Amino acid sequence: MPGREQILRRLRWVLGVLTPWVGVWLLLGLRILPGLRNAPNPFLQEFKLTDVMLNAVYEWVLAALVAYLVIGLLLALLAQVAIGLGAPKEDGSNLDFRGGLLLSAGALLWFHGALYVGVPAAMASVPVLRSLPMGLSLLLLLGGGSALLWAQIRRCPGRFPLLRTGMALLLITLPLFIPHDSFRRLMPSPAPVEATAPRVLLVGLDAMRQDFFEEIMPAWKAPGGVSTLSPAPSTRKLWNLVMGADPAAFDHSMVMPARWELEHPEHLQLLVQAHLKGTRTAFLINDPLTLSFGLQPNLFTTVYEPQGGWKYWFTLGYGTAWPVYSWVQNHTSIVETSNAWSDTSAYWRDVERSLEGHHWVSSHLCDLHAPITLRRTELQSWRGWSWLWDSAAQYRSSMTPGDLAAHPIRQTWRGDALLHYRVRMKGVLKELEPLLPRWTARYPALSGVVFSDHGETHLPAPLPDGSVVHLSGMHGYWGDADSLRIALHPFGRTTHALDPSKVWSLLDLRDALARWMAAPGKPLHLTAEEVAYPTQFVSIRADFEIPKDDRKQAVRNAGLQAADLIMHTHLNRMGTWFTDPPDPKASAASAEMVLSRALAEGSRLTVFNPIGGGQWERIVYQGHTERSREIVAESAMRKELAAFPGTRRVRALTPEAFQP
Repeated sequence: MPGREQILRRLRWVLGVLTPWVGVWLLLGLRILPGLRNAPNPFLQEFKLTDVMLNAVYEWVLAALVAYLVIGLLLALLAQVAIGLGAPKEDGSNLDFRGGLLLSAGALLWFHGALYVGVPAAMASVPVLRSLPMGLSLLLLLGGGSALLWAQIRRCPGRFPLLRTGMALLLITLPLFIPHDSFRRLMPSPAPVEATAPRVLLVGLDAMRQDFFEEIMPAWKAPGGVSTLSPAPSTRKLWNLVMGADPAAFDHSMVMPARWELEHPEHLQLLVQAHLKGTRTAFLINDPLTLSFGLQPNLFTTVYEPQGGWKYWFTLGYGTAWPVYSWVQNHTSIVETSNAWSDTSAYWRDVERSLEGHHWVSSHLCDLHAPITLRRTELQSWRGWSWLWDSAAQYRSSMTPGDLAAHPIRQTWRGDALLHYRVRMKGVLKELEPLLPRWTARYPALSGVVFSDHGETHLPAPLPDGSVVHLSGMHGYWGDADSLRIALHPFGRTTHALDPSKVWSLLDLRDALARWMAAPGKPLHLTAEEVAYPTQFVSIRADFEIPKDDRKQAVRNAGLQAADLIMHTHLNRMGTWFTDPPDPKASAASAEMVLSRALAEGSRLTVFNPIGGGQWERIVYQGHTERSREIVAESAMRKELAAFPGTRRVRALTPEAFQP
């Protein structure tokens, strides 16, 4: 039995081990508090840290502390194993506060350095490190960690101190090589479905622009030269429409679901039919902020999404705040997350496992969400080794013109968000490319479609030197070619009857799924019936472009009014957020005024975005190229659109759609 003095010595050692990790957790957290207090929600910046929101921050901060304490103690124990290899059996002189402090501080610096080796651009959020060349910052972290471990090992009696130091560094690095989905492989999963059974796999790539998609993967161009269109640039709206929701009921839908959607999940008719027919359905998403399907029961057979629902925006928007927590989060999540330290290949393995036990799998990858923090492999493919001489601050992107104006000196061409977007997109597509034939070979009756819910708009902004950079992407709810034109690539058994005179939309994908549901033995068959395709949706960009001081004088209905949205938004502690229905006293005419309109005619796209005062900005595109831009009155807009009634846009699924 150890004596009292030995027990106290070990307790002091544990205290020394935990002290650096608590200190770093505190220092890293303090630097984000001002921004978190001022804008706790990236969508609804008028939200304040009160009640449920404050509780969510508390849960996140506490979870980060637990992660730092557990990992700190684990790494110290691993390093202590190496120290003990050459020490006399009875010696315990190194188990004191100073020994624990040196050992832990060394492991902390080395481990954070190793994490930043994987995502060096994340050092842009760390004072001092963000201004140094990234190679030097990594050298300081890794070198400092090695030196502290060496100092502790030199304090301990025993032979081969250099070898023991190397062994300690190796042991505390090994956890980083554990695949993120290691624990998920051990979790219970549905019984396998026969490999020859009919299957459908929908691979949704959030914010994937059609032009860059086809530039990177020319073999994946839309078949038949058909024009592809999103009925509305909104993730939540699009997935609901694809699963059978009534388009007319979703014209005015917002970022958050309405209360009636949560109370009546049967409005997703395709999922109802799947349940009646015994079709197993799965939905995977690596960012639950928008959809939160896992928090809504009785929709899918299985939902794979990170925990937290709307609360996830803290770990996403401030995902580089605590690197160790973000790294741990990927291991403990039911599916790979979209934080800065996520591994896309682990997410695709999650999709592959779900495909084994389900007939219909919908996958939504959010790795193109802004802001994008480039990983080392992405920097390497873009910049070679030159990134080592660049500072992490040079790769920061501006979110708004105001942000750029406030910090013009720090913005460089390396921080162009559009460049980051293309680099990340290429990595995602090249990783997905070999998986499609592998899945098709494994499941011979697999029909699949790769598509995007909407694109991403990156606004250009001038720098003081006369050059131009692009701001972080406008993610949905805005009408232009970059947002509305989407990717389309069928694979597996999927067939099509598409031609360049038609417009294919995700409502056509919905109809194809209904036909497949009626006759699952047949392949998924894509068709497009519309030559001219009109659509309408809520717009938010106009409101956020109005300076705050001018909003009281701004004409109403020039886009979604964020203040009104906040007044009708509710949060609950389970992570679900929802809105009340709009005021029933509001007239239909005034409700329509907040909508953007778009008309696709083959490769030609005409967009009308509201700017207030009964006026719309009319923009005409050929493909992704802007041809004209002008301000028109409401009467002119309605006259131009009157020739295209758009009966297909508002057509809901009927029982006949499910007949074989």
